[in-house]
Amino acid sequence: MEKKIKFSVLLSLYNKESPIFLSESLQSVINQTVAPDQIVIVYDGFISESLKAVVNSLETDIPLDIIQLAENVGLGRALNEGLKYCKYSYVARMDTDDICHKRRFEYQIKFLQNNPNVTLLGTSVHEFDDDGRREKKLPITHNDICKFARTKNPFNHMSVMFKKDDILKVGGYR
Repeated sequence: MEKKIKFSVLLSLYNKESPIFLSESLQSVINQTVAPDQIVIVYDGFISESLKAVVNSLETDIPLDIIQLAENVGLGRALNEGLKYCKYSYVARMDTDDICHKRRFEYQIKFLQNNPNVTLLGTSVHEFDDDGRREKKLPITHNDICKFARTKNPFNHMSVMFKKDDILKVGGYR
């Protein structure tokens, strides 16, 4: 049996987030078929009591680290700060208004175990709007990703898992 890869989940919480969306997002993280070993939530500036109550009400054995920033610094800087607190070599990104497929981490960990040369991987996403749902697919082969990256981000950021050290080597988030 393969050794389980330990990983952190990194989220940045902004005051304008919906408590309902935050609750659904966090529930989708803790209800994964392969649970994370740590959840890091960066409070990007002032956070309302209703949002804090959602985080505080989580019923999980997963270690939860809250990092409070004195002021709102934006997503990139908040995530860089959060990366400092991620204890494991692998980090899964998650937005506080998104819901993971229940087997997302299972599939991503398995892929990383089978492809140790891969630094970062992501998934397609289903986006919801007033008209319903649509799938946002991006390129999946190395060559197609490189080609697409010339003009656009080839990853759905909220769905990526990556090797922390490799991301830090290139300067982290910008």
